[in-house]
Amino acid sequence: MTENDLRDKNSAVYEAQEQLRILYKDGWKIPLVTPDGQYSSNTKRAVYDFQKNTGIKADGILNYATWTALFRIAAEIKARRTVTS
Repeated sequence: MTENDLRDKNSAVYEAQEQLRILYKDGWKIPLVTPDGQYSSNTKRAVYDFQKNTGIKADGILNYATWTALFRIAAEIKARRTVTS
C-alpha cells in the first residue's frame, strides 16, 4: 500500500466518521465518533450499531451497502435540517 493509498483510505474513513457524527447528533443510538481518519474500535462500534439499526448485516465493516445507506441517511438528515432552519 502506497502513502497515497493510505491517505485516500484515511480520507474515506474521515468522511464516514463525519456522517456517523451527523446521525449521532440526530439521536441515533450509536457511539459519538471524532472524525480523525482512523478506523478505531469506537468507529467500528458505531458502524456496527448503525448496521444493526438499519438491517444491514452487522459486522462493523464499511462495505458498499453500509457506505451507501450511511451517506443517504446523513444527507436526508442534513436536508431536513435545512428545511426546518
